[in-house]
Amino acid sequence: MILVWSFPACELLSTTQAHAGRVRSLAMAADRRSIVSAGHDRKVRVWRFPDMTPLAAFVADSAVTAVAASADGRLIVAADAQGCAHFLRLEEPGTPSSTTGITTDAP
Repeated sequence: MILVWSFPACELLSTTQAHAGRVRSLAMAADRRSIVSAGHDRKVRVWRFPDMTPLAAFVADSAVTAVAASADGRLIVAADAQGCAHFLRLEEPGTPSSTTGITTDAP
């Protein structure tokens, strides 16, 4: 579950059931427009912040243990429990190459 709080008022703004199981890692883009979450359920999810609207999802081969996001939130690096690093690029909806929202950057 992801809880969004206001600061310094410490008021709960929203609660999101983000994953089936534990949330293992969170990262916020430097522009503060999106949050990336990683879960024990093998999923990486991208959320619009602060309303927590889901934007995209990716499923790894095992539990995702860590995530990081670029300054603009479009490049995501996720590490899974098997030791794999996934480099993901968030595509703009409606672009010709965008079919699932996240594409894997492979060499």
